[in-house]
Amino acid sequence: MIKIYDVETAKKSILKRIPPDETAVPPAMLDRLAATFGEKITPEEAVRRILRDVRTRGDAALYEWSAKLDGFPADAPIRVPAEALTTAL
Repeated sequence: MIKIYDVETAKKSILKRIPPDETAVPPAMLDRLAATFGEKITPEEAVRRILRDVRTRGDAALYEWSAKLDGFPADAPIRVPAEALTTAL
């Protein structure tokens, strides 16, 4: 479900958020990105590379990135059971 905000609420909340490219990236995160990608890159570049890989290689890339970044077992099912979705909603 997409939340709809009235103008006043939006001005006090979502419109005051700092854009991601204007936030300082902690050194530990930059180090982790360098270790993961083999070179120093920004979080934005990391996302671009992952999305490009998933678009190109599909589920195989999704499994690999899930394992590499989250420790998700490569043979675990990605599909969320319908009852879990119903419960979450």
